[in-house]
Amino acid sequence: MNHNPKMIPEIMAKAKEQAAKAAKEMAKLPVSL
Repeated sequence: MNHNPKMIPEIMAKAKEQAAKAAKEMAKLPVSL
């Protein structure tokens, strides 16, 4: 994978966004691990 270095912050931001979304979804689940 050779990403344009300028794209990296954008990719990181997207990944963080996805992680936050996933965390919210997990929080909705009745079972806390």
